[in-house]
Amino acid sequence: MKRLIFMASAAVALSSASANGQSTCDAAAFSEADADGNGWVDQSEFAAFVMPNCGLDFGEANTLFAVSDKDMNGVLDAAEFWRAIQKLFV
Repeated sequence: MKRLIFMASAAVALSSASANGQSTCDAAAFSEADADGNGWVDQSEFAAFVMPNCGLDFGEANTLFAVSDKDMNGVLDAAEFWRAIQKLFV
């Protein structure tokens, strides 16, 4: 059920994203994924978030993280996280 709610929320976010490419739904999802609240989503936090919510396996989650970490600093900022989630729906 949680996965369906997340998928519906993400679809709404994609269809109603603001001019800067982010939405309230995105901010909530990022905050949920950022388990330690440090403002970044590391690889383990990302996998823990997308595996149950998006139906990815561990390898898929890690691949998506790697291609989304554009500055290759080992963590995703909010913009990188948002682009990663968008890749699941485009």
